[in-house]
Amino acid sequence: MADYEIWLTNARGARLARLQPHWFQATRIVNDVGTCQLGVSPSMNPAFLQRDYIIQFWRAPTGGRLGLFRSYFLRHWRWDLIGEVETLRLYGRDMNDLLDRRIVAYPEGHANASIDAVEADDAMKAIVDENFITEREEECNHQC
Repeated sequence: MADYEIWLTNARGARLARLQPHWFQATRIVNDVGTCQLGVSPSMNPAFLQRDYIIQFWRAPTGGRLGLFRSYFLRHWRWDLIGEVETLRLYGRDMNDLLDRRIVAYPEGHANASIDAVEADDAMKAIVDENFITEREEECNHQC
């Protein structure tokens, strides 16, 4: 059976807490958005409950080394009563969520309206770098 470590980090990736869930579920989906859910102690520090903090799932297969399985943005949380046990339930969506919820559309004639890359994956990387990464870095420079 595989071993897991689950970490909560801030938006910049600095580790805040190692999570010890009672249970968890994490999915990876090809060409779609994967999700995660986990139940942790309700006594978790409420300062750590920030939208877009990151939940990292690290996995070590039997006899193997620990490696990053997937990272998810913390999107929602709620307190549940399961039987007699109170649980804090965390919900996350993987990084593909960035592409799923954003539209990049340039007006006709705009300098970025044409794509110079030959391969589709190179074109996608260029669009993401231009529209998401630099924008996020600017947000962090102002807010983080």
